[in-house]
Amino acid sequence: MNQTKTKLALTALFLLAACNGKEGGDDKAAYEEAIKEVTPKLGIISAFKPHLDKPKPRKYDPEKRTDLDRAVTFAANEVRHAANGAAQRIARSKFEAVKALAKPFEEVAKACADVEGDEAAAKCKETVLALEKALADANDKAKAAGATTTFPPLAEASITDEAKKLLAQYDEARGPGEQEKKYLAMRRDESAKPADLAAACDAAAAEAGATFNQYKASGNEELHKVSAHHKAAVDGQCNRVKEQAGTIEVLEACKKEEGAPEEAECKLACSKAKGRIEKGIPAAPFERMKKDYEDVCEEGESEGEGG
Repeated sequence: MNQTKTKLALTALFLLAACNGKEGGDDKAAYEEAIKEVTPKLGIISAFKPHLDKPKPRKYDPEKRTDLDRAVTFAANEVRHAANGAAQRIARSKFEAVKALAKPFEEVAKACADVEGDEAAAKCKETVLALEKALADANDKAKAAGATTTFPPLAEASITDEAKKLLAQYDEARGPGEQEKKYLAMRRDESAKPADLAAACDAAAAEAGATFNQYKASGNEELHKVSAHHKAAVDGQCNRVKEQAGTIEVLEACKKEEGAPEEAECKLACSKAKGRIEKGIPAAPFERMKKDYEDVCEEGESEGEGG
């Protein structure tokens, strides 16, 4: 009787151990399969995560950069699309430990859809940070289950070749291109002539226009929108640069004793210069406007008062 009980107990322990071993093996396989399926998606999220922030403004940066908002919207939508694909793949798993990871991906997909404005972009970023934490927790569980691989971190090293290709197109569409980089550098150069800055801006605008035409023909509507907003932004900058350069040109001409513009034209230039100086000088080559204003406009006011 005792021998029979002993045999039954040993058999039960053997079966329990076998079941536990199978469960652990299934968890291991489930994690490894999930990691394999979502790694490309994490590569895309890694590529566009840094672009959920607009560049921090610097002195003499162009004003009215609505194109930067459109660029953030594109980046957030790429993150959303990748997160949604990952959530769908993980949700198919038969194992609850793995299926639970679908939730943080779903939160990213929800928060990063059609982001508009800084507040919406911040919420998108918050869910991406929460996803990073969830992936770290999942990696601990995957290791405990015996998985030989882990979910890659949301970092530059995780960017796949496919994601790099898309990122390169995005960078081209949103700019700046080589001509625009030269123009932006000149905005910070006080020794540059206003007319030269205007010419550099025209070259940047031509470059942005060529990129716009390229993506219009490509059939990629979203990148076309990014390039269109960028082109409009550069065109607007050039209009403002030419206006300020023109004001300085008139003020400097008004200093001449011979061949100076009519008094009314000089007064109009003074009015424009005063408004621009009060608002803030937008580019280093225009800093000379302050001296021109003092020489032409304030001197004229003093003479008027004395008369």
